[in-house]
Amino acid sequence: MSRDGGQAKRILYIEGCKDGTVGGSHSCLYNMVANIDRKKYYPIVIFYDDHIIAEKLRALGIETRIFAKYTPLDAGSLLKTSIPRMGALAPILLPLQKAINLLWYFFRPVLRYTHYIKERHIDIVHLNNSLNTNHDWMLAAKLAGARVVSHERGISEKLSRTSKYFGKRLDALVCVSRAIQEPLMRQGMAEAKAVVIYDGIDFEKIAAESTPESIRAAYGIGNKEPIIGVVGNIKQWKGQETVVRATAILKSDWPGIRCLLVGGTTEGDPYRKRLNSISEELGIRDNIIFTGFQKNPVDFMNAMDVVIHSSIEPEPFGMVNLEAMYMKKPVISTKIGGPLEIFSDGIDGILIEPGNPELLAANISELLKKPEMRESIRQKAYVAVTRKFGIGSTVRKIQDIYDKVCNT
Repeated sequence: MSRDGGQAKRILYIEGCKDGTVGGSHSCLYNMVANIDRKKYYPIVIFYDDHIIAEKLRALGIETRIFAKYTPLDAGSLLKTSIPRMGALAPILLPLQKAINLLWYFFRPVLRYTHYIKERHIDIVHLNNSLNTNHDWMLAAKLAGARVVSHERGISEKLSRTSKYFGKRLDALVCVSRAIQEPLMRQGMAEAKAVVIYDGIDFEKIAAESTPESIRAAYGIGNKEPIIGVVGNIKQWKGQETVVRATAILKSDWPGIRCLLVGGTTEGDPYRKRLNSISEELGIRDNIIFTGFQKNPVDFMNAMDVVIHSSIEPEPFGMVNLEAMYMKKPVISTKIGGPLEIFSDGIDGILIEPGNPELLAANISELLKKPEMRESIRQKAYVAVTRKFGIGSTVRKIQDIYDKVCNT
C-alpha cells in the first residue's frame, strides 16, 4: 500500500479519449507504462473503451480497467431527434440542462472517482489527455489528497476559465513539445510546472511482422509500383485530402502508384466519404487504398517508399514520424507544430507548407526519382531518432516528475 512510505507509489493513469478511436495518445501511454520502473511505481490504467492497447497492458500484467462514459445531456439534440416540433424549446431548457449536467454528469462522477482514488490509495493521478478535459478527475484527485499530473498531448490556444483554474492548481503539466508548452505559458501556466518531455519510442517493440512483398501481394500492387502513404486516424485535420490530390498529380508519371491511408475512422464518417468522392472525381479510385485500423501499422509503413505526415493544423508532436524514421523511411511532413522539433529540414526529413497538393507532389516526385536522396535522408533519420527519442529517456524524466511532486 502506498502513501505510507517505503513501498511502490501508486500511479493511476487516465486516458481521456472517449470517442472510441485508438490513436497516438494511447500508444504513447502504453510505451510509458510498459517501461515504468515497477519496483518504484505500481501503475493502474483506466480507459473508457476496451481495445488493443488495453489488451496489451493486461498481457504485461498491468492492472487495466474500463470505466463508464458520462455523456452530458444535450436537450436540443434530444428534442430535435425525438420530438422535432419541440426543438424550439431547447433555449428555454438550457438552464435546466446545465444544472442537470453539473450535478449528474460532473459531481456524480467526481464522487465516484474520489472514492476510487481513496480506496486504491493512489499517490498520483496521471491524466493522459488535455487540460481542457478531465476536470472531474482533477477535482476528485484534489478531494482525495492525491497529486495530479496532466500529460498535454494537444495544442490548446484557448483554455476555458475552468481549465485555467485547474491548470494552475495541478502539480505538473507534461508537454510533449514546445508547440504545446508555449500557448499554455502565454495563458498563465507557470514554466516551472509546464515542462517539455518529448515522447519516446520503444525501439525493441518497433518491428515489421509482414514483408513489403506480402503487403503488395495482399493489395494487388506490382513490385515496381511506388507506394506512398499516411499513417493516422482518418480525420480532416490530418490532411489526407492533400495526399489524395497529390496522388492524382503523381499518377501522370506513375500510373500504378498506390497511396495507403492507414488508420481507423468512425462509422459513416463524412470525411471518409469525402475522400472517396474526391478519388472518384480525380479518377484515382484504384490508386487509393484505405487499410482501416491496423494493429501493427509499421508493416504498412515498411512497404512505403515515402511516408507522409500531412496535418493541416499544427501537430502536437507526431509519433508516426519517429516510427518512420526508425524504419529508415524518408518522411515528408508539414512544418507546423511538433514536426519542427523533430526534423532538420532537408537532412533527416523534408518539411513543407500544409494543404498544398502540388508542392507535396513535387517533393514526392523528387524523392522517387532520386534514390540517392532517399537513401541519405533515411539513414540520417535513423541516426537522429535513435539518438534523441528513445523511450528510456522519456520514462526517466517522467519518473523525475513523480519524485518531485511527491516530495513537495
